Amino acid sequence: MNYRCFLDDQPLSVLSAAVYPAPYNDVKRTEYVIAHGDGGQTMRIVSEKKVESAVIRPLSLGWTADVREDGLYIDLKKPANISVEINGGYDDALLVFYAPAREESVREGDPHVRYFAPGVHEAGVMDICEDNTTVYLAEGAYVHGKLNVHDCAGFTLCGRGVLSEEKYDADKPYGRCVDLIACRDVELRDVTLTHSVRWTCRVFGCDDVHIDNVKIIGYRGNNDGFDICGSRNVLVEHCFTRTWDDSLVIKAFDTGDLENVTCRACTLWNDFARPIEVGVELRADHVKNVLFDDIDVIHSPTGYPVMGIHHGDRALVSNITFRNIRIEDVPGAQLFDVRITNSVWNRDDRMGRIEGIHFENIELVGKPGIAYLPEMSRLQGYSDECDIRDVSFKNIRFLGKSVRSAEEMGLIVMDHVHDVRFESDPACPPLGHAATKVTVKTPFVWGEDGLYRGAVRVSAENHGDVPVNARIWLVVSPVNTASYDQEKRLLSLNAGESAAFDWNVTLPAGRYVLRVQSDDAAVEPGWMLTTLELKLNSAPVRYSFVNYYGDRLADVKLSVRDRHLLIASDALYRTDASMTVYSAMPAEEFDGEVKFTVEETDFGEAPAVLMGHHGLELAPQLRCPAEITYVFKNEPRVREIRKNVVSPNASGARCLSFADLGLDEDTRAFWLEIELKIPETAKYRYPYTLFHSVKPGEIAHMFAHVTLD
Repeated sequence: MNYRCFLDDQPLSVLSAAVYPAPYNDVKRTEYVIAHGDGGQTMRIVSEKKVESAVIRPLSLGWTADVREDGLYIDLKKPANISVEINGGYDDALLVFYAPAREESVREGDPHVRYFAPGVHEAGVMDICEDNTTVYLAEGAYVHGKLNVHDCAGFTLCGRGVLSEEKYDADKPYGRCVDLIACRDVELRDVTLTHSVRWTCRVFGCDDVHIDNVKIIGYRGNNDGFDICGSRNVLVEHCFTRTWDDSLVIKAFDTGDLENVTCRACTLWNDFARPIEVGVELRADHVKNVLFDDIDVIHSPTGYPVMGIHHGDRALVSNITFRNIRIEDVPGAQLFDVRITNSVWNRDDRMGRIEGIHFENIELVGKPGIAYLPEMSRLQGYSDECDIRDVSFKNIRFLGKSVRSAEEMGLIVMDHVHDVRFESDPACPPLGHAATKVTVKTPFVWGEDGLYRGAVRVSAENHGDVPVNARIWLVVSPVNTASYDQEKRLLSLNAGESAAFDWNVTLPAGRYVLRVQSDDAAVEPGWMLTTLELKLNSAPVRYSFVNYYGDRLADVKLSVRDRHLLIASDALYRTDASMTVYSAMPAEEFDGEVKFTVEETDFGEAPAVLMGHHGLELAPQLRCPAEITYVFKNEPRVREIRKNVVSPNASGARCLSFADLGLDEDTRAFWLEIELKIPETAKYRYPYTLFHSVKPGEIAHMFAHVTLD
């Protein structure tokens, strides 16, 4: 345990739950405390680690922590759910759930009450199908189980206890921690839900539902927070989520139209996916009258859209409002993403439309020293009939400055989108807009050492009407592969002025995105994608396995002789090592194909790139290979990916014929990837590959393009 906590000098129980933070190599524990009161109390937190500083999120509370010798003191001014983060990071965050001091009229022994007293309980699957039933978790109750509530009216789940699925691994029957199906007049309040096997709280085909001050902590894949599906008259308020998947989600599954749903006064922390999402499954005639209001997004590190509508089924989606949203730590995220497109989740035989989407009083707060600013937001329809129209942006602020146009916001308005409007606050200083572009100044030339050397130019022009003074720098992804000047350079431009900066860059063969980064939201980050061929002949070329963390665990020498690929590596002398060689014939490009995703796309540090309708474009879900390739089916359509396992041997080398590689005898070009497995690589989420493929057995877009000299 990292913390001891006291409320007005009375000790509190410190609990913990599993979380799965970036970069997703280990499941960790986060600690939390549950307390209650109406404000005016003091919490003292004693940490095992020396505390130099502390931040209390959400920042909109304006609360500060007093660091003293005997602990960290926080004045709890009102009920709130907060994250206390020490020494500039959040790995050791303490979650404090300070609830209103309301009394429940629930009594043990009531025939309509399932009562859980303080202590640990093994409840298993609880099926509720009788009207006017209450499940009560007393303060101090820790219940292992799940709730299936179906076809009943007047159901209540309440109390300050915990309902957890941490003991359950199988999807069925433990698919959701709380599942409300075809219910009416439902109240959920004050409980804490942890470790859900999949979605945490599903409201499915229900009417008149109130969810108040429910806290969710989850870590498993597909571990959403609140999924409101095909329901009506639903209010979610004062809730907290720390989820691995989406937090607040609107969906529909043929249980009638979804309408009149409000999510307000919530605090969201997403370790992986989207904080606020409408979609993907919207199988109803209408999805309408949805409001997200007064919400703090305190962490969302992977670059997923913060606010999104993703549609591919039949519904007419209308009157969706995002209002008073404050966004803190979201390095590299898309703030807004509204699209109609095909996906693996679509089931309807026709697509609907989106109209009447309103973003109002949205503030990117950022955090001190922010390095990754918002990526391109986008609006994208599907056809003339399945379009997006009537979209308004009012009072959008980035780091304290007003955004007045699509260009300043970094918003791409794509095909089949109509009537997009901006209204800014004249009292707020304008953001401005400096567009940047990355181009090749000196072509990359292959050297005898197997490396390419060239130069790129970053051009910048101030398209706005206010000066821009910012630092910019070049980022090459995959990281730890290029040699270049990584110092920050000063960009100082008055309105209409331009400037250019040059970088000499050395790269091995492979595929790279070179992009501009800045510490100022007025700078639009330009980028370019380049593919550098791997030229092979009888002379061995040496390459290093290197990953996102900078680990270089082995080298490999490659050459081609007599229609054979020769592979040599010191790693192959190790009895605990193996290599897998993946090969494919080049494939014809198709519209929408993914062209670039790497390991760190999940970590908010590199975009992904697609072959769009009008050329290369940043991917809609910027940094998630699974979304881009599995959900939206953008993988290159190669005929076959051939797999050859290379085991350790006394020579430290292996020779593979073109037939082994699935190549024709007269092949002059092919695609290649090599994966290394040694015990040191077992701790990583992604395979350890030479050219940074994340799923080399399935997806070939990052394979090296080999040409034979």
